[in-house]
Amino acid sequence: MTVRFDRRIATWALIAALLMCWPLALTGRPAYIADSLSYLKGGKTAVAYVTRAMSDSDGTAVGSTASVVSEPPAAEARGARSILYSVAAYVLRFPGDSMLLLAIAQALIVGLMIAMLARGFGVARQRDFLLVAGVVAFATPAAPTTSFAIPDIFAGVAIAVWVLIACCWTRLSTGLRVALTLLGAFAVTSHASHVPLAAGLVLTAVMLAWLGGERGKRLRTVAVA
Repeated sequence: MTVRFDRRIATWALIAALLMCWPLALTGRPAYIADSLSYLKGGKTAVAYVTRAMSDSDGTAVGSTASVVSEPPAAEARGARSILYSVAAYVLRFPGDSMLLLAIAQALIVGLMIAMLARGFGVARQRDFLLVAGVVAFATPAAPTTSFAIPDIFAGVAIAVWVLIACCWTRLSTGLRVALTLLGAFAVTSHASHVPLAAGLVLTAVMLAWLGGERGKRLRTVAVA
């Protein structure tokens, strides 16, 4: 069975995303910490820097261009961590600077991961999927973490991507493989702490592949003997 992005996965992803939004429904806004403002400021500075650089790239304002290039965005965006996540936070900051759209986007991504995991591991009936999605939304910290205007939820997304790639790769369509690769790359780069997490996941995959090969079989034979 090949898992594709079809109507079923799209519907399940929306259902799971709605369930993940229950903290937003209760409070009417995302949850914030001090880092949330750092991401917003960093994204604003990065976008402004690129916009200024592009506006002067025609060479008609050489002096202005030199001034822009000599002041990198990091000099202004103190405390900004991931540039990619900072830009996403700024672009999805609406309405106003509430970053509500960012939290909704995070819920959609988590909902998509839940739907893909369910399909990848053989869940076929919507009733069964609702049970899985409900457990994740109400019996784990996933929904509250998703509602925070910070990238912490992407640690879980990175793990989910790794599970799908490691266990369901051969059953995924080409489009989903590409989407998972891009999403995994974003999840890893969204926070510095996700890089060692990704390294650990890759190491685990290598060890599992090694143990599943001929050497692993010989080791298990010796252990049993």
